[in-house]
Amino acid sequence: NTQLGQSAEQTILSLRGIVEKLRAENKFLKDARRSCESRNMNELNNVDFNKLKKLYSESLDKVSSLQMELNMRAKCQNCTKADTPVRDEMAFIKEQLSKKTQLLQKAKVLLTRAAAKEKVLKEQLLMWKLKCSELQNVPVIDEISE
Repeated sequence: NTQLGQSAEQTILSLRGIVEKLRAENKFLKDARRSCESRNMNELNNVDFNKLKKLYSESLDKVSSLQMELNMRAKCQNCTKADTPVRDEMAFIKEQLSKKTQLLQKAKVLLTRAAAKEKVLKEQLLMWKLKCSELQNVPVIDEISE
């Protein structure tokens, strides 16, 4: 019995030693995995940080260009307010151009009508010339001789 008890006690002690070793190894592996995960997370964070940094830089550039464009447009609006005589002159010139265009359209209509009348008159003249030439070929009867 004592030998059996000592053997069981020895088995228990060795099992306790094995359990302690396994716990230590498990703890070591957990710590190693955490540090590995931590490194991976740091790498991912660095990648994300670099992407965000690039986006931020691009956004700053875009904001800067939009600000410049806004300033230029504001200056341009100030210029147009100062150039009212030029704008008034442009409006006057456009009005004159419109009137002259209308006059040209009327002249075109009148010229078209005149060309049509000229054609009709030329045709009538030709017809009268033909009738006159026919009449010249007809012997004239003297009224006195009758």
